[in-house]
Amino acid sequence: TLKLRAVKANILGFENYSELSIQLKMAEKTEEVSCFLKDLADKTKPFYVKEIKELKAFIKQKFSKIC
Repeated sequence: TLKLRAVKANILGFENYSELSIQLKMAEKTEEVSCFLKDLADKTKPFYVKEIKELKAFIKQKFSKIC
């Protein structure tokens, strides 16, 4: 299977299958990239909001004793 992938890639003008695979997965329009990035931000927001709260609580706990 790996040899066939390499042959296919070479026939299509790519140096290896990885280059072919990446080419097939690349976005065709800038709107697709924008949508992907917005979707990524929407999905990760709850995690970074939680982490920021935890960091603020940690800082408050550690440094409130100093002041």
